[in-house]
Amino acid sequence: MGIMQFSITLEGDTPPQILLGQNLGGAIVTKLEQVKQE
Repeated sequence: MGIMQFSITLEGDTPPQILLGQNLGGAIVTKLEQVKQE
């Protein structure tokens, strides 16, 4: 089985304290992106 990719959406008044390379429940953070507010 190959590597699977997952996506999560977070909302908050301040940026989350998540870092590239961080292990979250067995998965490694490889991309962080801020979405423009509409």
